[in-house]
Amino acid sequence: MTSFIDTGLTVSMKLIFLGHIIKNHALKGYMSLYLENPSSSQISSGTTLYINENEYKVEAFNDANQKKILLKLQGLDSIESIQHLFGEKLFMNRDDFSEGEYLNDLVGMEVYENSHLLGKVEKFYSNGPQEIMVVSGDKNFEYPLLDQFIQNIDYEKKSIEVKKLEYI
Repeated sequence: MTSFIDTGLTVSMKLIFLGHIIKNHALKGYMSLYLENPSSSQISSGTTLYINENEYKVEAFNDANQKKILLKLQGLDSIESIQHLFGEKLFMNRDDFSEGEYLNDLVGMEVYENSHLLGKVEKFYSNGPQEIMVVSGDKNFEYPLLDQFIQNIDYEKKSIEVKKLEYI
């Protein structure tokens, strides 16, 4: 995606950052949404989304473009009703995702190279051909999320072992 956040909505709720609301689309309350991590998007009609600690239900959506989707939230039926949301971040409860593992599950995990702690996964972004893992520590690193660079992901220990990146 993204990252987990704690907004105080519910003690046990983990919200996953999906993307930013960019602008309106036409006049009936539709918005353009830029997805940070399209592969983890689970948006569908009826999905509950969170913006500024407020809960909204998806009325309609169109995901023809994987990085940018059109979205209509229930009760927001005009440009005036959505203008205050432009630029805001959009989140979804992790428990509402279908079963499986997602990039967002890796955020916060410790990253090791030859058993040496490099830092923690901060976020992911896509550079087109692959997802890039951003690691923050004493130094910041970016690792392509490809088998040749990731040796092991241990979900129980919340750790990732990476191979040393060779630079020319």
